[in-house]
Amino acid sequence: MDIKALLKQKKSVKSSITKLLKKTEDEIRELNNVSLLVRKNRFLELRTEIKDIFNSIIPSCEDRDEETYCTEKDDILDELEAVLVSIDTQLVPPVVNSDFEARKQNSDQVSVSSQSAEVKLPTLSLPIFSGATEEWLAFSDLFEAAVSNNQNLTGAQNYNI
Repeated sequence: MDIKALLKQKKSVKSSITKLLKKTEDEIRELNNVSLLVRKNRFLELRTEIKDIFNSIIPSCEDRDEETYCTEKDDILDELEAVLVSIDTQLVPPVVNSDFEARKQNSDQVSVSSQSAEVKLPTLSLPIFSGATEEWLAFSDLFEAAVSNNQNLTGAQNYNI
């Protein structure tokens, strides 16, 4: 593709990005999760598109213009990254302490409750391995059943036992 066609395509995609950025910045607080995901996917598509265009322009442009195109590409990608982070921030529910529940603050946000994963576990009664090889199989089976195969333990709890 010749440089003029690439520049025309860049202008078109850049215009689409600018319009969608402005629209998203204005509406981000009012959008529901589905709309946010749709916007995020569109921004990801535009990011790929603009990268491909610039990756085609830069090798075929004149040396004196290369730095300008690289800077322009970086600026656009930075803007896209910022809006993607904003969208992700809106999508992730707020962090709540395990002891309380976040109440509905406005009509868009749903109530979030969290149960603590930190519970006092009952003491496990495992035999102490004496080092005798004939006792190893029984000890190993008990340990596997009580610890390694216990789906209720987190990785950290499993590791600390």
